[in-house]
Amino acid sequence: MKYSNLFRPSTLAAIYLLAAGFSANEIQHLINPIKYDLEIGKIQIFSALLIAPPIETFVLSFAINLLNKKSNNVITSIAIGIVFGLVHGFNDAQKILPTTLIFTGLSLIYLKTKYEYGIKIAIYQNIYIHFLINLFIIIAIKLGT
Repeated sequence: MKYSNLFRPSTLAAIYLLAAGFSANEIQHLINPIKYDLEIGKIQIFSALLIAPPIETFVLSFAINLLNKKSNNVITSIAIGIVFGLVHGFNDAQKILPTTLIFTGLSLIYLKTKYEYGIKIAIYQNIYIHFLINLFIIIAIKLGT
């Protein structure tokens, strides 16, 4: 019996990494809401909505293209995840590690996708992930004020 792509060990490991990073990132916002006063929150929401998604979509698209050319290169994938985590977490040093886990997981998940399909996923992923991040930040601001 053939494994479904979703249940291959490498895919499950990537999804776990993604979930661990995303959870760590958002739990951190909720545990320490006082850190996010209203002005900082507004700046972060602006950054998350207008600055980060286009940069991340470009970097993720580039990563997908590179990974497709060097298929199954896990080291390349992890390196891209680290760089992408730094790109996303540049405005908050505490977010770098969990974000790196998130995007290392993403680059591993996209390791075998076709480039055009990957671009669409990259764009949708940015829209949804940033919507969720902004929602958590808004909740944290409300809890902190």
